[in-house]
Amino acid sequence: MSNKMKIKVAILTGKHEYEVIQFQEMLRGLTAFEIYPQNLQDFVMDTPENRNSYSVIVFYNFHQSIPEDSNNYVAQFTQTILPELESSGKGFIFLHHGLTAFPNWQYWATFCGLDPKRHPGPPDSKTNQIIKVKIKDETHPITNAMSNWQITDEIYIWNDAAKDCNVLLETDHPDSMRTLAWTKNHGKSRVFSFQLGHDSLAYKNQNFQTILSRGINWVCGNI
Repeated sequence: MSNKMKIKVAILTGKHEYEVIQFQEMLRGLTAFEIYPQNLQDFVMDTPENRNSYSVIVFYNFHQSIPEDSNNYVAQFTQTILPELESSGKGFIFLHHGLTAFPNWQYWATFCGLDPKRHPGPPDSKTNQIIKVKIKDETHPITNAMSNWQITDEIYIWNDAAKDCNVLLETDHPDSMRTLAWTKNHGKSRVFSFQLGHDSLAYKNQNFQTILSRGINWVCGNI
């Protein structure tokens, strides 16, 4: 597939550590896409033409507060750039700790489809947990023809997805939030939220890669 035919994806990072080499090796394996990992600040400082060229925006950032100073790049993103992106109908994905960004901003919770009554702060978590993943919606394009599977990853001890979301993946891990992946509509956009994805133990899991790949395709209407 030529680059002209590939779905162009921006993965926004910042304020949270992750295994850069292993993460980017995993992304390079998703050969159907043209993926550009970048810090949120670089995304904000880039040209409007470049920002608008992406079909899908993936949030893998962990910014916690929105500064009042309009010259701050986070304020520029939340107050100006994000509304512009939303109005264009792009696809959005909230990946792992991206769900936990801006914990006191109710709009972020509504956008990604978390329970509006979520605890106002980052969730408690436990790493290196063996998680049994159950397919909740077997008919959705993201999960179609997949079987239940297992992954070693970080769990969040937090509220589940909101009631207006379509839950795709669940777990019965006693300490984890029950819902692991869900979809929703947000204005003109499709949104896919995926709680998994902490480190290389998750990145190398083939089912994780399949779900992420299908999620990208789904939010931009490719499947």
